[in-house]
Amino acid sequence: MKENKSMVRGSLAVIGGGYGGLCSAVMASASGFDVTVFERQDKTLKKLAITGNGRCNISNQKIDISDYVTGDVHSLEKILSAFSSEKENAFFRELGLILRADESRLYPITGKASSVTDALRYKCNESGVTFICDADVTEVVKKGSKFEIRLRDGSFEHFFDRCILSCGGAAGVYKENANNGYDIAKKAGHTVKPVYPALTKVICSSGEQKELKKLDGIRSRAAVSLFEGSDKFIALESGEVQFTATGLSGIPVFDLTRYMDAHGAGHYYVSVDLLPGFSDEDFLERTELFSKRTPETFFTGLLLPQFIPVICDRCGISIHKNIADMTYNELDSLKSVLHDLRFTVDKTGDMANAQISAGGVPLSEVDEHMGSKIVKGLYIIGEMLDVAGRCGGYNLHFAATGAYNAVEGMKNDAENR
Repeated sequence: MKENKSMVRGSLAVIGGGYGGLCSAVMASASGFDVTVFERQDKTLKKLAITGNGRCNISNQKIDISDYVTGDVHSLEKILSAFSSEKENAFFRELGLILRADESRLYPITGKASSVTDALRYKCNESGVTFICDADVTEVVKKGSKFEIRLRDGSFEHFFDRCILSCGGAAGVYKENANNGYDIAKKAGHTVKPVYPALTKVICSSGEQKELKKLDGIRSRAAVSLFEGSDKFIALESGEVQFTATGLSGIPVFDLTRYMDAHGAGHYYVSVDLLPGFSDEDFLERTELFSKRTPETFFTGLLLPQFIPVICDRCGISIHKNIADMTYNELDSLKSVLHDLRFTVDKTGDMANAQISAGGVPLSEVDEHMGSKIVKGLYIIGEMLDVAGRCGGYNLHFAATGAYNAVEGMKNDAENR
């Protein structure tokens, strides 16, 4: 990241003081740009400070195109490939951050998000980055070769050579109001795909909430499949599922919400496989071994007891009926529900409680350096784009990747002038 700053390459306005914005500021400043960050809140990095319950899962050792949902896989593949793990590690070293891995998830070694926020702010201050907080930007206007930054209070800062939009998405505690970033992009001529909450819980139909109340508080490892309409398979995720009085939560469910766009209630359903490794042969063997048991004891050692009455109710079978007395169809029904416990999605959690928002500016409207194909010198990065990563540091990685690519694009442009 170290470069010779003896010659200033031009001025840069960064709109948004989140993780992607400050990564952009650090990288651009190191590359010879005079950087000013505009932040709507009273200080930068507010959302990052509470990421991962304050632990800040900043990236992941295993980044793959399959970890993201987007409308343009080919473009995303190019973007991700530019910022290798070696380059990312070098950036963290420049910040003074030491990371540790929990499985493949990367955290600051202190276990505190404040280590990341402090490191980024300090590096920005050390590099001479200017911060303008409480600055609610409403429009970025290209006038000749310069960008004018217009604020809601009617004031403006002007004469920036380049501009990065890093306004984040519409999700989170500090984004109760609609994010201006999408409006800024629209005013600049970009389209914005419908934005919806993602990495959030699922609320099931009211008719299913009676049985969900019996499962409230249970956590169980399972495989969860998402279907659209009556039978169109969308995706499968595995991990610990949390059952609540009104629906489902947990990382597998969170990851599936990235696919649930703004359709009405009943458009999607989820199928929970409570025993993904339990085969038909295993079930048959168990029926022969425990033929004199009722479901209440037949499932002992396999399932938590709270599931048993729910499964029996779904099958229309008495919980007190012996396995030996069940018909073939009844046994087949029990076996099927074990692997296909269905819940209709009424809606997902709201924006205020979602980790990210999905949708946004299509990747087809930016180049591989995140440069706008509509306004030269304008760059768009991070959650503003139609890219939604799974839980595990993937979205912060995408924000840093966008920052790196944008700065590389600006350097190339400055050198070719």
